[in-house]
Formats: sequence, C-alpha cells, structure tokens
Amino acid sequence: MSEIADRTDPRVGILEVCVSTVESAEAAFEGGADRLELCSHLDRDGLTPTFELFDAVRSRVPLPIIVMIRPHDRGYRYSDEEFADMLADAERFLAEGARGIAVGVLTEHGEVDRPRLTSLRTAAGEAELVFHRAFDEVGAPADALEVLVECGATRMLTSGGRETAPQGSEVLRSLSELAGGRVEVLPGGGIRPENVERLLEKSGCTQVHGTFRSGSGADTETNAAAVASVRRALDRQFSGQAGGPC
Repeated sequence: MSEIADRTDPRVGILEVCVSTVESAEAAFEGGADRLELCSHLDRDGLTPTFELFDAVRSRVPLPIIVMIRPHDRGYRYSDEEFADMLADAERFLAEGARGIAVGVLTEHGEVDRPRLTSLRTAAGEAELVFHRAFDEVGAPADALEVLVECGATRMLTSGGRETAPQGSEVLRSLSELAGGRVEVLPGGGIRPENVERLLEKSGCTQVHGTFRSGSGADTETNAAAVASVRRALDRQFSGQAGGPC
C-alpha cells in the first residue's frame, strides 16, 4: 500500500483515475493510480460529490483527491448563486483535505471566464486548480490556455477538442508545446489499456486520466485490472525518467 501512495510526488507517468464511489476508489488504488478525481453522476460527465462520499474515500484510500466542483450539467455557465455555492463547496472540500479542485467556467461567448476562474484560484489558495474538459468547448484553445496560465491553473484536462484523447493526440502535443510547462496538460477521454502507449507517444504527454470501468453502464465500477494495465504502460513508457508532468 505504501509503495503506491509514495508515487504521488511530481514525476513523469502520472495516472489519475476518475471515480464516483468508494469501491471504484479502492479499485483505482489497487490498480496503481497516483491520484483520484472524485465526482458524482459519471453518467452526466461528473458533478460535485457529497461531503460524505469525500470523507469515506479519504478514510479508505491514501491517494491525493481532486474534487469536481460542478453543480449541474447544463453547460459551464453559472448563476451568481450557483457560483457562490461552488466557491463555498471548494473551500469546504479543501479545508477537509482535498488536494485540489476541478472546475470549468465559461462565458456566454465560449471563452474562459477569467474573473470567476481568478476567484476560484483565490479560494483554492495553495491547492491545485484543475480546469476540466470545459476546455474542449472553448473557441480559441491557444488563447484559453494563456488565460489558464495567467489565472494560475495547475492543470488542464482535455481530449484535444475531439471526442477522445487518442483522436486529439496531435492537438494535445501542440497544447503541451504551447504550455511549455507553465500549466500541465492532462489527456482524458476514451483512454484504454490498448491505446494509452500510442497516445503517449503521439501527444508527448506524461500523464493520463480515465475512469477505466468494466463497462459503459452508469453503475459500473472502476476495474482494477484495467488500471493496472494502464499503470504498466506508463511504467514501460517512462521507466528511469524523472521530471514533472507535461
């Protein structure tokens, strides 16, 4: 157990697993995940989890937890009241031990909402601030990336604007080169054991994100064997290398 937990220092070959239950979190840990993204309602692309679920996962799994802060699935624009709730939720999860928060805030014109992202950065303090796949909805990815850098985002989760990250691997490489280490690029979407090594080679990225579930049903749990297979692929790809993620 300690061997897996100790692999959470910044280095190449980071495996993040998105989970919505304690059982999936335990399977992710068993398979060799480095980090969790915790949410509810994976069938709706992830919403804010309950505090009870967070506490249960934190007590059972010794991995860093990034908490999704997303109150609804009707796009990435929020009322003032909804945004106030997002800030309050973020502050509470972080106070209770979350490593960071995953958020996505856009304007009505499909641009990153700079003022609100700045407010979320302030709420996060020294914790990690992740911009989730709302990034794939922006009209000008290069400009959006610069806004993330200016607002102090730690990482961006993206499929390169395509349905899956393998399909967007060339865009992911371009984004990584443009980021130049100023913000991490985390590929996510459609990543599986059989395509992860090719994705890493084509994108140049050094970390991946996925649910790695046994099937496509809403109640399907993370599969520890699938996580372990991706873990081995990452280890093969980056064996002996050191450095931070792209």
